[in-house]
Amino acid sequence: MAQKEIDWFSRATSLLGLCVSVASIGAVAISFYALKQADTSARLSRAAGAYQEMVSRSEDVDKVFVEHPEMRPHFRDKKPVSHADEDYNLAAAIAEMRLDAFDDLLQFPDLTGFGSQAESWRNTVRDAFRDSPLMCDLIASHKANYGPIIVKLAKEGCSSAG
Repeated sequence: MAQKEIDWFSRATSLLGLCVSVASIGAVAISFYALKQADTSARLSRAAGAYQEMVSRSEDVDKVFVEHPEMRPHFRDKKPVSHADEDYNLAAAIAEMRLDAFDDLLQFPDLTGFGSQAESWRNTVRDAFRDSPLMCDLIASHKANYGPIIVKLAKEGCSSAG
């Protein structure tokens, strides 16, 4: 029997080519994983910043009520305020802060961790409109500045304010 000669050089280059291909596939997989991790990290960072902003807005509204307790009836007891009133600008600024905070909260409930309590927050916002003619006036005048959820809740709350 005649033995076949083995072309070692050809086999070695084929094996080396296979190793390079496997390494390349591995590098692509690792790069994809690293990119995915970086994307997740960036998303979490943005979410944390947005969450902090929402918390800060909510705390700002609470501070204003502590600093200006005379404003509370405009937001809890349906006390109207007109443009001619001395307190109008302060009350309107508080109303806008509340509207912005509520709008953010309703647009991004999962971001804030309130996703499971979304219905409770909708009730809170609806009641806030029911108890504040000023908030009803402001959102009616500037509804294009707010999301559809808060506009819908404002319509419901303001219509039951009577």
